[in-house]
Amino acid sequence: MLGILDLDRFKAINDAHSHLVGDRVLQLVGAVLGQPGIAMTAFRLGGEEFALVFEEPGAALATAEAMRVQIASVEWGQLSPGLRVTASIGLASTDEAGSEGVMAAADRRLYAAKAAGRNRVVSMPSEPSGMVRRA
Repeated sequence: MLGILDLDRFKAINDAHSHLVGDRVLQLVGAVLGQPGIAMTAFRLGGEEFALVFEEPGAALATAEAMRVQIASVEWGQLSPGLRVTASIGLASTDEAGSEGVMAAADRRLYAAKAAGRNRVVSMPSEPSGMVRRA
């Protein structure tokens, strides 16, 4: 199972709070994604996007949702007053991605998560907004 995580409105974070704060946000998100004991490996794709490779496909949705909640729960205001950071995640499996490829399917679901309001996980291909989880 593959996921693509994108930090919501990251350009606005850099613009309003500075690139130094944006760099620190990326470091802290990396720390959240790289916690020991999580059956997932994260790679930075570039900018504010991360690829998530889940070791246990059956637990991918729950793990992605936990990461989304944890990112939103960080005390970001300690870095800069008023700072709020959330993430959108698109998930796809190699079994159901078909000829379009798992990366393209995950990317399409990431954009569905953003279109549905951001700060959510989309994992299903059957509807434009997919299966949306939000706390």
